[in-house]
Amino acid sequence: MKLQKDIELIKEVFPKLGYAVHKKKKFIKGDIDICDVDGNYWDTFSIAVLIPEKYPFDVPILFELSEKIPREDKRHISKLGQCCVDIDHELLHWSKRGILISEFIKSKVYPFLANQLYYEEKGEYANGEYDHFFNGVKQFYATKLNLHDPKIIIEVINFILANKIPGRNDLCPCGNNKKFKHCHESSFHYLKSVDRSRLLKDLGEFNLIINKE
Repeated sequence: MKLQKDIELIKEVFPKLGYAVHKKKKFIKGDIDICDVDGNYWDTFSIAVLIPEKYPFDVPILFELSEKIPREDKRHISKLGQCCVDIDHELLHWSKRGILISEFIKSKVYPFLANQLYYEEKGEYANGEYDHFFNGVKQFYATKLNLHDPKIIIEVINFILANKIPGRNDLCPCGNNKKFKHCHESSFHYLKSVDRSRLLKDLGEFNLIINKE
């Protein structure tokens, strides 16, 4: 029922998109027109959005089918057309609350495609971007979570994996000699909402950095 209502919302805003099933997998598929803020038409992309089996509590996946976007890492798209619309952590955090496909298309798919057109004209993205691969993860920890030191990040992740969240009036594990509530409490709770498998992957990568030093 929730998915049906979501599909109806999509059709109201994006009439060229519709529901499709292929090899038992559910998609929102079709064309999407991109316009600027003044309503001037820019271009049209053919897309498919894979609806996750655990909808709405998992991350949808965007595929660009029209092959208008070069299959290059700097364009955040794989050779098969799978698009990286945001860093994993942000999407996983959102999925814990539930991701409606209609909201995913409006807030992630449409801006991603519009940004690709902007890149074609300007050679850069309108609002910046995360670095590629694990450099982007390090950038995310630094800018979103205010965690810069790999050793501190490893300690924080281990705390979360062990389900040991400090008390609000305890000293923060980062070593700043501040109370937890005035330091990294929000960062802890954010990471706690991210899948354990993602945190384990980050832990392995940050440990590699430490071992190379």
